[in-house]
Amino acid sequence: MSCELLSLVADSVSPALSILYNRCIREGIFPTSIKRVKISPVYKGKGKKEDGNDYRPVAIIPTPAKVLENGISARLTEFLSESRILCDQQFAYRAGRSTTDLAREVVWGVLRARDAGLQVAVLCCDLSKAFDVADHDVIANKLQHYGIRGPALSLLVDFMSNRNQTVVGEGGLARSREIATKIGVPQGSSLSNIIFSLLMNDLPNSVKEAQVTMYADDVAALVTGRSVDDLERRLALAATQLAEWFKCNGLALNPRKSHLMHFNLAGRPSRPLQVRLDTDCLAQVSTTCFLGFRLDSGLFWDSHIEWLCGRLGSACFGLQRLAATVPQDVTRSCYFATVQSLLTYGIELWGRAADWHRVFVMQKRAIRAMARIKIGESARPSFVDLRLMTVPSLYILHVALFVRKNMQLYKVSQRARRSGLLLAVRHKLAKCAQSVYVCGPSIYNAIPTEIRDEEQKLTTFKFKLKKWLTEQAFYTVDEFINRKE
Repeated sequence: MSCELLSLVADSVSPALSILYNRCIREGIFPTSIKRVKISPVYKGKGKKEDGNDYRPVAIIPTPAKVLENGISARLTEFLSESRILCDQQFAYRAGRSTTDLAREVVWGVLRARDAGLQVAVLCCDLSKAFDVADHDVIANKLQHYGIRGPALSLLVDFMSNRNQTVVGEGGLARSREIATKIGVPQGSSLSNIIFSLLMNDLPNSVKEAQVTMYADDVAALVTGRSVDDLERRLALAATQLAEWFKCNGLALNPRKSHLMHFNLAGRPSRPLQVRLDTDCLAQVSTTCFLGFRLDSGLFWDSHIEWLCGRLGSACFGLQRLAATVPQDVTRSCYFATVQSLLTYGIELWGRAADWHRVFVMQKRAIRAMARIKIGESARPSFVDLRLMTVPSLYILHVALFVRKNMQLYKVSQRARRSGLLLAVRHKLAKCAQSVYVCGPSIYNAIPTEIRDEEQKLTTFKFKLKKWLTEQAFYTVDEFINRKE
């Protein structure tokens, strides 16, 4: 049954389904008939397409099962939120948290360590088929430990047990025989996501030598040391502790795909770190793909901007062809989907990098294509006419929203002339000035007073600031800060 069909007959079947679902919850039974799933292998975008390990098995779940899982997931999420069970280091499947938030925390942890004169490295862990090898007994014990007992525990255990799956490919033309699964939870299920978060919940407290942050099965361990030798020793201990924890919890750390990055913000490489895990030596890299960002050991963001410009170039070509055949409002909608979605992802991290203007050049190329103006002609009026924000304006908006959501991180001036303004954050390294934590006060203080009104809601603040920035079309952040009222 498709989602469209179920929605069409929802009024007729919802009373019966609600009775059945409520009975399943009361009796702790997950119906066997909706535990049969199709697995669609999705290429990860790296590695060999002939290697099955380079595919992500996404579960196609029956529609009636999705409805029941979403209901259970909502109740379980509410319980975990009220009980404050989930650790702060888990960023996945939680309201108000994203991959950008996790990347920001890791980068800020690196900057703070270097500002304090410490050596710092990040160990990026790769888990072998984490969702597919999750141990049901381990999960059941942890669910019970966190206070999930009785019919609720039976329901979740039954949800994981005695499942059947079929692998499909080539648009459904290729199909394997149906097999039963004794381990793992299906990827793509909202309920599986929460269960997996609970499985990983105690990891940060189990690794004493590192600050562990997670986004589902993407684990990053930040390790600091007083010297390179001390850092190397602590990295080895952290890697051993991580591997032992994964083994005890039914998971497996893949040392061949896990790697580490030693950060040196001055750009001067130090001696290579030798960190061994069993018989394998963990690879040390200078750049890595981390949650959609191209992170480099100097935090220059040049690799990410290079990758971003490549993606924007393809989008600009498509917009140029599209603008000649469709109305401008259609092209504008495509701009949001192809260009602005790329620009806004983590812009508060790379928006003050040395090469940020390269991204701005690509954006102006897209605007000129949409407005049908010549190369060399100023695009600033077109930004206003199309009601689109420039790259600097997008950066200002995202930094201001971060500050507004995290006002508790900053101190407010008590002086009469600067009353209500945020005080600057102290730092030593120039690189720290690019962090949203440090540059936030100067940008927030430059926002017009009527928009900064503390009594208005966040949504109102965002709407007013976004409207004002669109009308101004700033070409640099300094132009915004140094403007005259």
